[in-house]
Amino acid sequence: MITDDPIVPHSAGISAYMSGHPATNLAYVKYFGKRPDAVSAQFQSIDSKGFTLSFTDSHGQTGQVRAHFKTPLTKREEIRPVLQDMAKEAETALGLPSTLEGPPPFTAIARAVAAQATTPTPIPTSNQYPTDIFYSVDKRDVAIAVIYYGILAYAASPYNSGWTKFPPASARWVLKVLVGIHTLEAAIALAKTIKRGWYSPITIAKWTLSTLVFGMPSGKKLELHRKQVTGELGPAKQD
Repeated sequence: MITDDPIVPHSAGISAYMSGHPATNLAYVKYFGKRPDAVSAQFQSIDSKGFTLSFTDSHGQTGQVRAHFKTPLTKREEIRPVLQDMAKEAETALGLPSTLEGPPPFTAIARAVAAQATTPTPIPTSNQYPTDIFYSVDKRDVAIAVIYYGILAYAASPYNSGWTKFPPASARWVLKVLVGIHTLEAAIALAKTIKRGWYSPITIAKWTLSTLVFGMPSGKKLELHRKQVTGELGPAKQD
């Protein structure tokens, strides 16, 4: 997904959340969409300029309407207040009770979290970095890992008879903890690479395996790539 719109990345989560407010969606359609004959409505998408809803009218016909914001939104924090104000405006004009007041429904929150978790990370149109790429960890981190694993492997082996302060049982416990931590980090890396939607299966496998072996250093490289592509580090340097 390539976009510079600051609201589009949140569209899936907001749309899923608003699915828990059918009465509000219907009020939007009736008032802003000028379809008083609508009997049901569904929130479809949102961007910085407005949002789109689908509806079904009293004759069973379906369609879509667009509700426009008075001024474009620039950040996620502006979405909820604007939607609440527009709901209040529509419901007041239609003589309906307020539907967005009070605590949000749990099911709507759950849908929003699930939808946002599976939405690919958007790529700015100005991005100059490659998206399907793998970064190896630095040679220093490779050397540290080799030495660290080597010491632990020796300490945990039957050949370790002289390290009274670090007996084999303790070394094996440390190895188990390390494997557990790296497995968790690898699972997180796998989830991130899949969610971003930028990588091929081979690249996803490389990131996951690298994080399983090297842990945090590989995770930092993965985060570096995200910042590069999303523009947090500025444009790519030209040779």
